[in-house]
This record gives sequence, C-alpha cells and structure tokens, in this order.
Amino acid sequence: MASRFVTAAAESYRAFGMRKGARPLDYSLVGWNEAVPAVALLLVAQAVMLAGSVGNMLLEALPFLIDIGFVTLVAFAVPFAVVIGWAYMTRQPERAPLLVMFVSILLLVVQVMSLLLSYFGMQTSTALVAVTAVFVGMAIRTVLGASIPMAILAGVLVGVGTVAAGLLMLILPTGQAMMAGA
Repeated sequence: MASRFVTAAAESYRAFGMRKGARPLDYSLVGWNEAVPAVALLLVAQAVMLAGSVGNMLLEALPFLIDIGFVTLVAFAVPFAVVIGWAYMTRQPERAPLLVMFVSILLLVVQVMSLLLSYFGMQTSTALVAVTAVFVGMAIRTVLGASIPMAILAGVLVGVGTVAAGLLMLILPTGQAMMAGA
C-alpha cells in the first residue's frame, strides 16, 4: 500500500507542471484509495500545526482552535470542490482522484511554506491563496485539458472561495470577540 501511495503521489506531483515531450499522465495510478489518505495526511498535519501554535495553553485556546479549525476545513474544501466539480462537469470523473491528491500535496506544501515564513514574521496568507489558485488552475488545464480562460476561471473560483471562507471567521464567536476587542 505504501508503495502504491508513493507512486500515486509521484504521478500527481507531475501535474504541477508538465514539460513538453513528457509522457502523459497515467490516471490509473491514482485512485480514491490513494487520494483519501493524502487528504487525511493533510488534515493531520494541519491539526498538528494548529495545536503546536498554542503550545501548553491548549485547553484555554480550545474555542479559538475549534473556530480556526472550522474555517480551515471550509477553506481547504474550496479547491477540492472546484477540482472534483470540474472533473465531473467535464465528464472525466476518473481523473478526480489524481486532482484530489494533487490538491492535497499542494495544500500541504503551502501550509509548510506558511509555517516556515511565519517564523520570520512574514504574513503570507493572501500570497499563498494566490499560489494555490494558480496551481489549481494549472492542474485543471494539465489534467483535464481545460482552455486557458477556463483554467483562469478555476483559479479565480478557488481564490474567491478561499477568501470568502476566511471571512467566515467574522461571524464565529471568536471572530466576534476579536472585533469587539479591536
């Protein structure tokens, strides 16, 4: 199983940027049995990063972590919904697992980059939303053969949807308390 997962991850990684003359993607290497563990790995990594950010104040920060976790899950769901929806709209559902694995790897890389850059005091959330949108658009174009305007539309959907998910924080209790304190 681990060998198959690594092979599937390598194949979905190739969707990050296909070179001219490269062998075509083999969609049969990535099924739901490989894509779902990739999503689980992403969620575990995000939970560890959230829990690690509050250190020993975990119980005191629990309401805040629940709200942030909810917003993060909604924001993570946006690119998955776009790529799965696009695969089914274009009548290519057999390519959806490869796209899901691609998005899982992409979001994991983006989260690690965000964590590393935060140690240097850099706020990168908007830039990383843009990076995610661009790479999802590229994947839609590479894997599903979408036109450039359709790939741009997919990227815009991801960007706008992710920012809208972030705005959910304003209606949650923690966000209301932060706004009242400001």
